[in-house]
Amino acid sequence: MALDPVRIWLMDVPKFIRENKCQPVTSVFIRETTTNEFKHDGLFSEDIFGQINTPERLIRFGYVDLRTKILHPLIYIDIVKLKAFYGEIMARKAYAVFNPDTREFVRASEDDEDADTGYQFFMSHLDDLKFEKNKSLKHNEMVDVIERHQGKLTLEQCLVMPAGLRDLREDEGKPAADSINKLYASLINYTLALPTTRTTSDIYDNVRFSIQKKVSEIYQYLFDMIEGKFGFFQRKYGSRNLALGTRNVVSTASMAALSPDDPQYLKMDEIKIPLFQLCKMYTPLIIYNIRMLFLNEVFHITSDQVALIDQETNNLVYQPIDEDEKSRFLSTEGIEKMIDLFRDPEFRFTPVVVYNEEGKGYYLYMVYDDTEVIYLTRSVSEVINKIKEKVGVYDPQKLRPLTYAEMFYIAAYRATYDKTSLITRYPAIEVGSEVPNRVHLISTNPARKINLFSTMDDDSWIMLPEYPIINNTFVDSLIPHPQILGGLGMDFDGNCLIGLTRVQIRYTTAWINQIAKQDYNCSGQNIDSIISTIRSKSIRKRDYSYAEIRMDEFPQPGLFKYDKNHAKVYEIPEGCSILSFKDGVWSYEPITQITVEHHCDTVEMYVGGRLIQPSTNESLAVFDHNTGGLKRTTPNDGINWFVPYFKKDPTPFGNYGTFDDGWFVGAVLSDGYLTEKYFGYAKKDNVVRNKVIHYLSKKFPDIKVNTYEEEPSIHKFGNAIKCHTSDHRVMRFIASLNLYEEGLHRDALSKRIPDIFLRDGSEEFLWGIFSGMLDGDGTITLNIDVHGGFDFKVRFSTSSSYLRDSLVKLCYRLGLRTTVTTSKARVQKAGHFSKEAYIVLPWCEDVQEHLQQINCYGTRESELLSIWDINQREYFNRRDVIPISTEDRAVLLEIASRLRNAQLKLAMCDDRTIGCSRYIMKQFLPYIKDSNLKRRIENTNVCWIRPRLTGKGAPETVYDFEVPTTKVFAVNDGVVVYDTASSNGVLSKQANQEINEYLDSVGRYIHSNGKLMHGTTDLIKLTIFNLSRDPALV
Repeated sequence: MALDPVRIWLMDVPKFIRENKCQPVTSVFIRETTTNEFKHDGLFSEDIFGQINTPERLIRFGYVDLRTKILHPLIYIDIVKLKAFYGEIMARKAYAVFNPDTREFVRASEDDEDADTGYQFFMSHLDDLKFEKNKSLKHNEMVDVIERHQGKLTLEQCLVMPAGLRDLREDEGKPAADSINKLYASLINYTLALPTTRTTSDIYDNVRFSIQKKVSEIYQYLFDMIEGKFGFFQRKYGSRNLALGTRNVVSTASMAALSPDDPQYLKMDEIKIPLFQLCKMYTPLIIYNIRMLFLNEVFHITSDQVALIDQETNNLVYQPIDEDEKSRFLSTEGIEKMIDLFRDPEFRFTPVVVYNEEGKGYYLYMVYDDTEVIYLTRSVSEVINKIKEKVGVYDPQKLRPLTYAEMFYIAAYRATYDKTSLITRYPAIEVGSEVPNRVHLISTNPARKINLFSTMDDDSWIMLPEYPIINNTFVDSLIPHPQILGGLGMDFDGNCLIGLTRVQIRYTTAWINQIAKQDYNCSGQNIDSIISTIRSKSIRKRDYSYAEIRMDEFPQPGLFKYDKNHAKVYEIPEGCSILSFKDGVWSYEPITQITVEHHCDTVEMYVGGRLIQPSTNESLAVFDHNTGGLKRTTPNDGINWFVPYFKKDPTPFGNYGTFDDGWFVGAVLSDGYLTEKYFGYAKKDNVVRNKVIHYLSKKFPDIKVNTYEEEPSIHKFGNAIKCHTSDHRVMRFIASLNLYEEGLHRDALSKRIPDIFLRDGSEEFLWGIFSGMLDGDGTITLNIDVHGGFDFKVRFSTSSSYLRDSLVKLCYRLGLRTTVTTSKARVQKAGHFSKEAYIVLPWCEDVQEHLQQINCYGTRESELLSIWDINQREYFNRRDVIPISTEDRAVLLEIASRLRNAQLKLAMCDDRTIGCSRYIMKQFLPYIKDSNLKRRIENTNVCWIRPRLTGKGAPETVYDFEVPTTKVFAVNDGVVVYDTASSNGVLSKQANQEINEYLDSVGRYIHSNGKLMHGTTDLIKLTIFNLSRDPALV
């Protein structure tokens, strides 16, 4: 039976306390006043929670006696959600009468004779209260939870989590404000305000309700750990139980070695992981080993005196250190900061120094470096005696302080020598996309093999195969075995795009609030302005908000780190996702980081009519004809391959406007105009013109409209029939639609569809805009093809580049692909030039799919739409191409031969064929069994096209999102681009055991196609050499 990752149920708290012999926590004080030891009945009591640095301290619970009966926090939250009135009663904000017949509270006035209020009043009727179900699934689920847990609805004790999980951080003797300890302390203070007699008197109602809210707050804090928000568990454990990931560039492995048994030789089932990346991948294990190997015997949380090594005399001396310095070495956050600092190459060979209260530095450890043998010590006199005893000669030049590089390497090797990792090629769409490997830790290039001794344990030593050589350059890239490097396609860097690139995000209210509450900001952004921009561009649907923003409008919160290119990397809190591409369909996938890099070379290119400006590195996601998946490539190479893009915007439609509202907007955009004196509309078609007048008359019943015919002029061909009104209400209404680009003169060149309409408009409203524009600047043409069939085309003409771009965006919202052409200005009459015009052509097959949503009132347009609807046809569009892999081509060739289809057979026999029309491929769907190819053909919302490179862009600041689940995201109305690659460390014992069993099996060397995997040239050379050389030379 499949198990959930985390299962949550209502615990029987009294039973848990009895079975585990939990003891009560009754004091908010941390230490005893006389001995400075932890308070025996306090939150960090060693009597209650176990001794420091023992396993018991990680698992032993305590509890707080609440001295009253409250609702279980989950039940309390559900009850208040079921009816807010219940919460008002408990908070004494509303009066009620309990009706025993309906078993329900009835709102009442304070003056009513039987009316009452308060927490105790509500609790006294809890057992009699009946929770009714309705048509809401969510409502009924909450009722089911309450009914299912009858008998466990209330609590009289609150468990206190083990002290070992609460990482005490002190500030002037008190728990830090952001710790869960503060919540527990506050709860204890409330309980001490109640008598021990467990009285039910309502004079203590305020205290009882405060206890209820505080326990609920603690519950929410702990639940956020599991939910993955920015709480304790997520920060320390939640995201790291199974695997941690790191961004990496991949390098080619050198297979040179003295022998296949050389510990520095890269085995086929190994991957070389740089020290810094490995520390990030296995952070919890690294922290544990640093503590166990280096810190626990030096520091003690209850002592401010620490034995350290004087830099001048090399003698151990006791020095007082303050709480901040102690926290730097003892707290999880402190050690994590050290690991983050290790990203900086200048920090790596810095000696590990501890500072006393006066700011003077002392060494933590010393090493005696004898090239192939290293002694680790805290007593220089001991190491001198040992060297003289074993070697005979002591060289003081070989004595030096321990560096961070060495401390991290020793801890990392100890933590991961038997661990495994997963290297993944994203998107993981086929067998072999994810490959398990054993960890091979590397440091500098070159590194050295050494034997490490400790003077504190004369008999123990450990061989370290890749020990860092002081001041050598560190390796900072992943090095997979050559056997898997090519197949994974991991030899690439991350993509970047300029800040004006648009992306579509989905976020929660908690996420945007988290960003707004950032205490610090190193990006230079005005966070308030960024939040305001995102909210102004958002539409709310159920539990999420959706927004299309520029990449430079995305928040860059908190502190940043540098990546290998010296780009700034900002961590993004959980709760925000980006439009992505997964398993052949669109999806919203979580963002974990944003990278900002300045002065990058860029290029300009069109993908399906959408302009993008990526950096010149491997940023495009293109179809891989060898594997049938996606691969990375540079924009220059990308013009030879197919790039996926979305036909229809997946963002939910808004609720604004009706079809008629939208039609009016479209009509005004086409043929309306607004001056300082009047609003006018020009249209020969009486039906369309009267529709505009009728719409305005419904809004403003008593308006006056003048209609007249205008004679032809030098700028106009033919007569024009116009109507206009000077009614100020109409003029204000038209102005409020914001149909002109801000800051420009109100004329045909500045017209546009406002972003707010595209974002918040209902589907009917947006089809209304499309129909209104089709009745205006749009044209439907009908031709007869060579076979006597009807051939329809739709086109829109405009002289406004703003209207051109927003019309393309409207078509993307509605699922219509477009082609855009430009007509240059030309001579009309007497030397007068026309304006440059743009023609937007929606694809006819897409328009045909939505004929029922289009409703034109123009005489000609409505008639042609009716004819089109009756005479729908299958379109053969050479531009709608499905990319095919080498394997796909073989399958299609076999089908063509079997069906004797000469056209398909001829195409598939050509080795240069990399794509085929969707129209042709649909005919063979019943015979295609391959799910990937079938999905590619059937999924009409994912289209493929060869990009068009238009030129080199200027150096720009570029941006990149990390999307761990798919490694791709969509930009500028649906163009799919690539994110970076990652390697993940496996922490759990069971998962490591499963991977090791697989790596030890014969199946490890069998490809998914059933063939034996062979080695690379370098590997074969080394194997032959070792098999043929003289055994005496080994």
